[in-house]
Amino acid sequence: MAIVHERLRRKVREVWSELAGEHAVRLDHLHKGGASALRDALLTPDRKDKVAQDIAFHLTDWKDDAAFLLAVHLFPERFTKQEIAVGMSGFLVHAPNHVAAAAKLYGEPVSDVFAVGRLTVERGGLFGWIAQLGRALDALLPAREGGPPPEPDFQPGDRVVDTYGEQATVVAIDPEGNLGEGELIVKTDDGQEYAFRLDHSAFEKVGDAASKK
Repeated sequence: MAIVHERLRRKVREVWSELAGEHAVRLDHLHKGGASALRDALLTPDRKDKVAQDIAFHLTDWKDDAAFLLAVHLFPERFTKQEIAVGMSGFLVHAPNHVAAAAKLYGEPVSDVFAVGRLTVERGGLFGWIAQLGRALDALLPAREGGPPPEPDFQPGDRVVDTYGEQATVVAIDPEGNLGEGELIVKTDDGQEYAFRLDHSAFEKVGDAASKK
């Protein structure tokens, strides 16, 4: 995760808090929201509870992506070009597979009705997916020298840069996770603070606050 991801999530939450008030929390990724209502509506004499639950899950797991898309349609002026690009990328990586799975379980599997070849596995795409899987497994496995990979050597006051080139200053770091909001808290140059999990953050140290001119 990078600063732009958290900035986008914060903006989407603000939009829906204004529109839906306290109900906006139901759009958070981990909130079950209306999953039970979807499941109940999907139950029929011919559809077992497990299938109904699975369909409801696949129609629920990407609701925060849908919240982003609708927020941009309603208030495009509140989002930067980079934020919209990041949100679209997240939506397209996550939501289509869930929708396809839900349609399959529902009995209406997707087909290439627009004739764009989207259901064809291309050689490059397949090998790219394999490479990504390999990198993910490498990250989960202990280092070959023995033991887990070393934690990032961040200290409060360090200047860090994320994968999009945006810099910030480390405010606090807590590998034990006692901060509650996150294990790494950074402050951007416009004074905004963002919290990240160390295993999800994508920062590199570029210096410390004392060396900033």
